[in-house]
Amino acid sequence: MNNEQFEFMFDTVLTDVVNQTYSTLSLPSKEQIQISMKKMMDIIEANHRWNTGNER
Repeated sequence: MNNEQFEFMFDTVLTDVVNQTYSTLSLPSKEQIQISMKKMMDIIEANHRWNTGNER
């Protein structure tokens, strides 16, 4: 078996394993991601204000 055949076989098997493992995984919607990012930014900004206030 040459290197190209091995790489093709490896890629094929790996793709199958990933598909079988994660095919039932539901990904968050665009809106859910945006809400999560907004919450994270709010927390970061609140921490920054708190840290800035403590430095004086």
